[in-house]
Amino acid sequence: MPITARWLAATLAAMILCATAAPSFAWDLRKQPDSASTSQVEGGKRLTLSCSRGRGTLDLSLSDISAGTDLSAPLREISISGNLVLWIGMPDGSFTQDAFTAFDEQGSVAASIPVDAISWDSFGNGEKLWLQDTAVNDPLFASGMKGTGAARLAFLERCGF
Repeated sequence: MPITARWLAATLAAMILCATAAPSFAWDLRKQPDSASTSQVEGGKRLTLSCSRGRGTLDLSLSDISAGTDLSAPLREISISGNLVLWIGMPDGSFTQDAFTAFDEQGSVAASIPVDAISWDSFGNGEKLWLQDTAVNDPLFASGMKGTGAARLAFLERCGF
């Protein structure tokens, strides 16, 4: 199929629309006496970040929650590479990146990230978040960060970091 000007214009318009989509809803925050968690759903996937006092790690879980989204190929690649990067885009246009090891756990991606491996100021003040597999450079999850400032405070208050 030859590439026509109309096809190219439609493709570019779709890409721009996806890149400038409406901001996502705020991250869901849950607090218990000695733990806290926050989660966000985008594109049929749920990213959950949680902590418990005394553990010293932030637990990450990425799950497929839609019947139509097939994460099997990226998950196979993650189980091989095991290396993920959490990118955070700041309002001033700068970015932070936090690298960590993850694994495939029964169809979901899981990781226990040492608390000193996270850019906490960026997490609390960021505008955009991407989770990327370094082996394939494809984003596994992307979201706005509305509500992560409250999650940052909950992690400090409930988990001690």
